[in-house]
Amino acid sequence: MLALSTLAIFAVTPVKAQQGRFYMDPDENIFFTNTTSVGATFKVKIMCEDVTELFAWQVVLTFDASLLSVAAADIVIPADNILKANFPGYTYEPPTQVAPGNVLFGQTLTGDPSQMNFTGSGKLAEVTFHIIKAPERKQSLSCDIHFVVPSDPQALKTLWVDAREAARFPETDDGYYEFSWAPPVEKPWLEVSPKTVTMGLGGAQVVGKHFTIQILIKNVVADWMMIGAQARLYYDKTLITYISATEGTFFQTFATHGTWFGVEKDDGILNIGILMLPNATGYYDFTVWPSGEGVFCTLEFEVAKQEEFPWEASATFNLEPLFGVCFIDVDDEPIPHAPPVDGTYKIYGYVLGLQIDVYTQYPEPYGGQGANMPSDMFGPQQEVILYAKVLYNLDPVQAKLVSFEIRHGEFLIQGSNITNSEGIAEYRFRIPWPCENAPDRVFGIWNVTANVEVAEQIKTDTLAFKVYWLVEIVSVTPKQTDYVKYKDQPPTLEFIVEYRTYRVQPIPVVITVAGYDELGFFIGSDKFSTTVGWGTMEGWCQFKNYTTTLSFPMPSNAAVGTATVRANAFNKLPWVGGVPYCPEKSAIFRIVRP
Repeated sequence: MLALSTLAIFAVTPVKAQQGRFYMDPDENIFFTNTTSVGATFKVKIMCEDVTELFAWQVVLTFDASLLSVAAADIVIPADNILKANFPGYTYEPPTQVAPGNVLFGQTLTGDPSQMNFTGSGKLAEVTFHIIKAPERKQSLSCDIHFVVPSDPQALKTLWVDAREAARFPETDDGYYEFSWAPPVEKPWLEVSPKTVTMGLGGAQVVGKHFTIQILIKNVVADWMMIGAQARLYYDKTLITYISATEGTFFQTFATHGTWFGVEKDDGILNIGILMLPNATGYYDFTVWPSGEGVFCTLEFEVAKQEEFPWEASATFNLEPLFGVCFIDVDDEPIPHAPPVDGTYKIYGYVLGLQIDVYTQYPEPYGGQGANMPSDMFGPQQEVILYAKVLYNLDPVQAKLVSFEIRHGEFLIQGSNITNSEGIAEYRFRIPWPCENAPDRVFGIWNVTANVEVAEQIKTDTLAFKVYWLVEIVSVTPKQTDYVKYKDQPPTLEFIVEYRTYRVQPIPVVITVAGYDELGFFIGSDKFSTTVGWGTMEGWCQFKNYTTTLSFPMPSNAAVGTATVRANAFNKLPWVGGVPYCPEKSAIFRIVRP
């Protein structure tokens, strides 16, 4: 009934005149790299319009095989197809013919053509296309999804057959596919960390004391192909003095040919720039481009002014683009950015009289320095070092006994020590880790109290800290529950990893995923290195949440069935001595046949 050899049951009389129309819905399929990636699919409905007494039909499509692929299983004659819906049980669909860049499929009724035929408009089939190639930066890939018609050189054409077994060539409207590079939706920014630097807590005298701030780079996406960053920082030179600057590690991680780092000091102004260097021929040949977040630079200052309490002062670390530009891409063009995030400097006046300040081994302000201030978190079994600094009229008090008490749930630790020549008493203990239900019993807030008595006057200070996994994998989720195993075009397996931390001070983390098929064979892995942490005590005792997507190609030897992905968080890779921060998390997905 059809011109297809697979359907050539009856003789067909060609009719050159066109009748009816075959078209695609949607007719345009346009995608961008900021929302679509290789491995994505899109569906096209093959429709007919104004056909009269249709008894059978066939469609031949061509497309660019370097851009798109279609398997036999991707061509479906659905239940609402014009013949299935109107003549249930009286249709036949011959085997689909698929070749790279070419598909052929059709359908016929099996009854008497004079009694069984369709007049009108409706759906013929649904075709799912797989995107197999991504455009290069600032480029587009496109092709027509073309109905083969009589004027084309192919032997088999798109046509339909009427009740008189005459082949008719419909008018056709081709479809269109386009995949274009688009700038990422995510915009990077620079941020001062910590958000607030506080000096003189507890009435301490701090003139001449040094402190550092970091400028962080945030939300960088590899598609930007970033090669450098720059900023201008304003500070109050009457309160603080600039000492030095150190390049951060963010760009160094990606710069295989080194970096240039420069700082120009002006009147209360710092102009800062970093540029990754190209290879010897002047070409940026990186295979991995900057992504994630990290330290742009570290700046050291000295406290220049402090007066007696109740004096206090504050100022802003005002961060701005340099000449309107924060980031530069590989084409030396500015990258759009979100507004920089400023920081604040605050200093309190010094206080005379008896003082005690208890804090941990972490540097100020992360250790709880200052009256009743909290400390950054600790991990399981980590050693905690408590320091109690005793001063009288800002002078260290030596050889005084200091009491310490640490409380959490069932755990009660009490002890004492004597202050040294600097007026500091030290007390050490390690976070306990029972054999049973340790996380439930240990995790949470631990409270510390320190007391000292001088001339019958007792002073007390407290601090609190959180105990939890330093970094916790919350979940690993396959982007798709089913991945189709195409041996000639293996799909990319993608997994979303969610992780979090209570940590304030930034720490490195390597997030890894590894896949295993149903038989337990390793099928691939991926990793992502970054830093985590709030950077400011304003985030104390709150989760900071992160998400990243890791992927690897499915190998052709992967077994069909239920597969497993496992996610871990390490302080560095195990082969260089890394250890896990927390227990791993896993999820399952399916590898299915086409």
